[in-house]
Amino acid sequence: MSTSFKLHARINQLTDWLKEDALPYWSTTGINQHNGAVYEQMLFNGQADLAANQRIRVQARQIMVFCAAQQHQWLNNSLPIVSRIVAFMH
Repeated sequence: MSTSFKLHARINQLTDWLKEDALPYWSTTGINQHNGAVYEQMLFNGQADLAANQRIRVQARQIMVFCAAQQHQWLNNSLPIVSRIVAFMH
């Protein structure tokens, strides 16, 4: 198996994980439903770490991720999530 083929196979695996696992998880469990902010980090049990700070850098990074997901059509409900994160930042 060529290196190029292995690389493409790995890219496809990671893209599938992003679309099927990571984005749905972060767009639901990763969002504070009360204020629209993105949680800073998650605990090992998968729940939000409510004691962690909420940094603007994390909010901005997740805005970029959700916008890219919308652009690639990997997550169709991204724009309302982005709007809520922006409202939190203001």
